Amino acid sequence: MALSCFSQAGKQVKLSDGTSYAYLYLPAAPSKPTLLLLHGFPSAAYEWRNQIELSRNGFGLVIPDLLGYGDTDAPSDIEAYSLKTMSRHISEILEKEEIEQVIGVSHDWGCGLLSHLHFWYPEKLKAVAFLSVGYTEISENPWDLDGLNAMMEKAFGYATFGYWYLFERDDAGKILDGNAECAEALIYPADFEDWKNYLAPKGGFERWIDLKKNPGLPQWLTSAEMAEHNRILAKKGYGPATNWYKAGLRGVDLPKVAGIPLDRNRVNLPSLLIVGSKDCVTRAEVAKQGTAKWVENLRVEELDCGHWIQLEKSKELNSILLSFVNGVTQ
Repeated sequence: MALSCFSQAGKQVKLSDGTSYAYLYLPAAPSKPTLLLLHGFPSAAYEWRNQIELSRNGFGLVIPDLLGYGDTDAPSDIEAYSLKTMSRHISEILEKEEIEQVIGVSHDWGCGLLSHLHFWYPEKLKAVAFLSVGYTEISENPWDLDGLNAMMEKAFGYATFGYWYLFERDDAGKILDGNAECAEALIYPADFEDWKNYLAPKGGFERWIDLKKNPGLPQWLTSAEMAEHNRILAKKGYGPATNWYKAGLRGVDLPKVAGIPLDRNRVNLPSLLIVGSKDCVTRAEVAKQGTAKWVENLRVEELDCGHWIQLEKSKELNSILLSFVNGVTQ
């Protein structure tokens, strides 16, 4: 289990389509809500380690290793990384634990999954919270990576999603696995500007690897934490993790949403968006605008940090989540 220090609460389940998921489950106290925590790239349930303490308030927690990570299955087929399919997986896990509704909390790619969970299974959600990325609109229009980067360059003076070109390649996993220490030093940056200079521009990640740059750990990560992260990530490697990007860019979910009205995106639940003012890639301005388009009852919090809010500002995040959850359940 990715959260090995909580192995007594770790579970493994085989779902109706044969997919095996690992997750942490801490039951809620009577009359208390359950929080569903969905991680992003390249993480696992372990990324939420600082939020385990929320259970002291009686909240239940469901924290899965998502598809391609940790002790959950990691299929090689790109089609398996359909966000609709993974939404069904999450719904089944909740049903197996006899949990009728959860408060969804998501980060990075987890925001896309939570958006799809609301789109396909809205009855499962009591409230939603998005970290860094925000609500992700679901439509039958293909993603235009060139157009998106051109739009970002016009708005901010630089393209923000250049690394997606690398992750879309079939050999992305091999490249990142072969340069794991170098890759992690950019993904978890000691200097926020490294994202602007190397992660954001097309070819920047490759240049970082060619230069063999490794400036060390940020202040908000210990060597022991990074070692545990690496141990978990190495179980499946970067290949399955980058399949999330490939599935999105190759339109795996487009046939599934064809003909469904866009208005189904509208979120009428208590909602929270938390962004980092120093996030140079998943920028706060973009997350705010994209989320506000579809989410009406929205609370926005901006913290003085980068992308990894649950690691950089764990105490502040937990305080905000506690306030939000209490407001929803009162």
